[in-house]
Amino acid sequence: MKRKERDPATLDLAVPDEGFLTPEPIAEALALPEDHLELQERLARLAAEFQNSRRRLERDGEAKVERAVDSFLHRILSVVDHLDLALSSSQDGGKAFVEGVTLIRAELREILASEGVAEIETRNSPFDPKFHEAVAVETRTDLPPGTVCDVTRRGYTRRGRILRAAQVRVSRAPDPAPQPPKDHPPAP
Repeated sequence: MKRKERDPATLDLAVPDEGFLTPEPIAEALALPEDHLELQERLARLAAEFQNSRRRLERDGEAKVERAVDSFLHRILSVVDHLDLALSSSQDGGKAFVEGVTLIRAELREILASEGVAEIETRNSPFDPKFHEAVAVETRTDLPPGTVCDVTRRGYTRRGRILRAAQVRVSRAPDPAPQPPKDHPPAP
């Protein structure tokens, strides 16, 4: 059998572009350093913009905190002014002084409440170490053991978080009467 001759023009040869040097890949390869420099410059600009944004956010945050503190202090200064007035009226008589201090206390409580501060209710409640700090124990027959019987310093929370635990006195049961030893007869 004779081999059939084939015309090279009619041959369907798939020649991959990979690995062959043609003018296009060479031009692309030569352009890479320019692209690389452009990308580096762009990256540097983005890094600078990011740094500036971060600084601006920090300044804005600090300014916001300062404004909040100034506002709070402004409200406290109002209370100081009222205390000064109460002290100056104390020379006139005790009743005006007591009324003035009572109004100042109410104003302070209102300021604290507007900031989310609430007093911890403690009297006649079971002792809870999350909210209470026991400073004394009292023998009481009118309360169950482990009950808060007196508050020596009020405790406060702010938006569900403890600011300061309440200092309290806690009740305990009276000690049982001493029993005579069983091996001795009772004394006449």
